[in-house]
Amino acid sequence: RFRGEAEAGREPHAEGFEAAQPVAHVALGQAHQRVDGQLARTVVGDLAAALDRHDARAQVGGRLGLAIGALIFGLGATLSALAPSMPVLLVGRVIQGGGSGLAVAVCYSLIRTVFREAVWTRIFGLVATVWGMAGLVGPAIGGGLTELVTWRFAFAAMAVPAAILAATAIAV
Repeated sequence: RFRGEAEAGREPHAEGFEAAQPVAHVALGQAHQRVDGQLARTVVGDLAAALDRHDARAQVGGRLGLAIGALIFGLGATLSALAPSMPVLLVGRVIQGGGSGLAVAVCYSLIRTVFREAVWTRIFGLVATVWGMAGLVGPAIGGGLTELVTWRFAFAAMAVPAAILAATAIAV
């Protein structure tokens, strides 16, 4: 059976891979959320504290930090979209997690700089709500794109807003 598929130009085991894609997609989404969550709770918290302590924001600038985070995220999304194998896809997802973690750190660290103290708690709550909604709605959108187009398109579609965010952060 597999020899006939290979001779007919079809990739052997393609049916098994297609059947496993939804399970792999859910597992990768959960792993990505856990990596992002762990990154946000540990490394990103320390980074934000360091930025605040040493006032590196004044040297590097919040816009540049946000642009770098968006570019790293976009690079990871692009790598994931073009991945020829599962290990490369996983590396792309880890890069995405690093970029989104940096963007979260910059957003949180700039709240005290941009807004007056009276609204800090509300802004922190608003930013947390945005990240929470992204975690809730994002997988549904990604799953829809995967069903309607392909899983590669779902990753490529994330690179476009990341590039727009990076360009906007630099230009404004």
